[in-house]
Amino acid sequence: MGKETIIAVSVPIEDAKDLEQLIGDTDSPPPIESRGLDGQTVVTVLLPFFLPVLPLVKTWITARVQQRKGCTVSIEGRKFNGYTADEVVKILEALERAASEKEASAEQPDTPHGSTGE
Repeated sequence: MGKETIIAVSVPIEDAKDLEQLIGDTDSPPPIESRGLDGQTVVTVLLPFFLPVLPLVKTWITARVQQRKGCTVSIEGRKFNGYTADEVVKILEALERAASEKEASAEQPDTPHGSTGE
């Protein structure tokens, strides 16, 4: 079994309730509060990287950008912050494709090369 990929979504402490809405229907652990080197307190939630979660994240982030509320999304050490709604949608669509490909490859039977499986 491979390593599970996690999406970390962070918002300012004032917007903690927004994160609760995001994780409402998931099995995610409760949000984590932390203070950065800049003195700002943020709240972070960790979400599993798989297809059913991505549309929720995409809708939630797009709504925040449209409301001019910031958030930071981190995936496998890559941090996405300060993007426009269109850029966020493109990033998340790319993530959906990657998750779809990952899921499809995991569903493929493990047969020897050249075998028909019969």
